[in-house]
Amino acid sequence: MRHAPCAMRHAPCAMRHAPGACGLRLRLNAPDSRPRSVAVGLLSPQPSRHLEDVLAIYNDAIANTNAVYTETLTTLEERKAWLQARRDSDLPVLVAKYGEELVGFGSFGPFRPWPGYARTVEHSVYVRHSDRRRGTGSALVIRLIEEARRRGMRVMIGGIDGSNAASLALHRKLGFEDAGCLKEVAYKFGKPLDLILLHKRIFPSPAAR
Repeated sequence: MRHAPCAMRHAPCAMRHAPGACGLRLRLNAPDSRPRSVAVGLLSPQPSRHLEDVLAIYNDAIANTNAVYTETLTTLEERKAWLQARRDSDLPVLVAKYGEELVGFGSFGPFRPWPGYARTVEHSVYVRHSDRRRGTGSALVIRLIEEARRRGMRVMIGGIDGSNAASLALHRKLGFEDAGCLKEVAYKFGKPLDLILLHKRIFPSPAAR
């Protein structure tokens, strides 16, 4: 799972579309960089309208950035299945809202399936193109750290594309440390990609120990 905010990039004409997928849009203006406050909370138990916003943000990241290592857009049914799997595993899905607009979302899940990794999670954050570099990504990561700590987690991992300078800077500012660079482990838009791993030791809250 990769992370936003991400550098804007336009997909080639060979981009594959999944049936029922949405989220592509023509971009006429650069994002507004002025900071603004957003409210971050758990996704509503009745997420039908907001899940469409989640889908649009996610598909935009697929089509226009290296935040997700695929060129195939996802569908609303696949996002519904993803959300249900998260809830079945008691994993949080957070959304950031500015007024009534959903401008970003994030979650975390198991780093690896083996029991020894039970207290380590890997997170992902995606922010609407027009709201990147305005504090939304930071607000989501901070809240995800709090949720992980409350659940007794000890370490949070982030896997970030090497070209994503904004996300790398955001995570380092929040105390994530570089854990290594995996050279050319992925391929997208006709180019090999480097994956940078970062980690943060969060330790559980006293109530979760």
